[in-house]
Amino acid sequence: MKINKRFLGFVPALMLLGGNALAAELVTNGNFQTSANIGAFENLSAGSTAINGWTVTNGSIDWIGTYWQAPPSGGKSLDMDGNHPGAVSQTLELVLGQTYTVSFYLAGNPAIHSLKTLDVQLGSDTQQFTFNSSGKNFTSMGWVLESFTTTYTGGPSSITFASKDAYSSLAGPAIGGVSVTSTPLPAALFFVAPALAGVFGFSRRKANNSLQA
Repeated sequence: MKINKRFLGFVPALMLLGGNALAAELVTNGNFQTSANIGAFENLSAGSTAINGWTVTNGSIDWIGTYWQAPPSGGKSLDMDGNHPGAVSQTLELVLGQTYTVSFYLAGNPAIHSLKTLDVQLGSDTQQFTFNSSGKNFTSMGWVLESFTTTYTGGPSSITFASKDAYSSLAGPAIGGVSVTSTPLPAALFFVAPALAGVFGFSRRKANNSLQA
């Protein structure tokens, strides 16, 4: 009895498609939405939990309403330099050894100086991004979709965005549309794969026994 090699190739394909289908979004309120009207913007200082799901963990930020163009993802955005550079963080359920993809929209407050610098930390991995707001304005912010993939090996079980601009800066990197996703293997396939392997093994033994008979 011959084993259909195309059928064998279907197994990893099934596993891949299943994993992608169950990609899990970990971030709460990645668009910084609110049911309240914040107008043009609202300044928030360290310790604030006014934005559902998020905590201002350092310095000061501006929560942007109508002050400038919204990111392509919609919703609100943040100017990471409020009265001075700040940081925001959200606790996530990260699993050791799991790979995650972080994505977000990046721009910069075009009012003062052009080059903005932002650190993004997931677990123990920190990535730095820059944005040049030269030629941009409040109605054309030049939003760019940024992303990186990392494996959680320990460190804080959280996502943190922190401005690295000079302390005196009042116009920082802008962020919106934050997402952190994982693509774990569906639990059902952990049962299906061994079963299929058993079928293949049985087919091989039966074929060998037929040849020996």
